[in-house]
Amino acid sequence: MNLLNLERMNGTERLAEALRMRGLFVEIEIDFIVLTDENTASDVEGVQRLLEEIGLPVF
Repeated sequence: MNLLNLERMNGTERLAEALRMRGLFVEIEIDFIVLTDENTASDVEGVQRLLEEIGLPVF
């Protein structure tokens, strides 16, 4: 990942990249970040808790 690519990303893409860099398995579908089945239940719970704490909606 270089800085030029990072500058071209929108917020959703940046968050997805940050989650990938931390070892999570994510995909972007339209404007949603989807945690794939390769993640453990505790990974999913941890990400959900983090996103709710910073005020991002979780479905």
